Amino acid sequence: MKKTAFALVLVLVTLVFTACGSLPGEQRVLRENSAAEYVTLADGYFSQEKYAKASEYYEKALQLTESTDTVTYKLACSYAYEGEYEKAAPLFSELLDKDPQNRTIKESLAYVTVMSGDVRGGGQLYEELAADFPEDGKLLKNYVLTLIQSKNFDAAEEKIKQYKSLFGTDSNSQLLDRKLQEALKPAETEDTAE
Repeated sequence: MKKTAFALVLVLVTLVFTACGSLPGEQRVLRENSAAEYVTLADGYFSQEKYAKASEYYEKALQLTESTDTVTYKLACSYAYEGEYEKAAPLFSELLDKDPQNRTIKESLAYVTVMSGDVRGGGQLYEELAADFPEDGKLLKNYVLTLIQSKNFDAAEEKIKQYKSLFGTDSNSQLLDRKLQEALKPAETEDTAE
């Protein structure tokens, strides 16, 4: 009787442990480890400039673990480098909502916004950046270029003057002058044709 009871208890204990199958939290740890491996693969592809492959593995990593800002940022950069600006913009926007003072994210969002065709939206971001960082002529230059693209020539001309007063006449100011003159030529031709 004791042997039967012992055997029964042994079978029940074995069933309980095999039915559980895993330790508490083991599945979470496995997912996180898999996600880390995907990020490692993605980083390798990113460093080789294989951005589409990197994006694929960053996406897999995000599916396995709670969204991390670092992986989201890397995915957004991969999209941007592969020319998938429409995919990158919402990711940069999500990150900027979490960290509104982050200059790098805001610049990235401004760039992908312009590249995805929303020149005015990107221009607004560049305007804010140029105001926040007046010592950086690149930001003012990019803002002027968005003004020219959106045919806001008077504002572009004023900002070119501002650029020259802050940074002098350099290759960037000459580029801005040339771009404005090129943009004005078709506008002047249309005015005389009418």
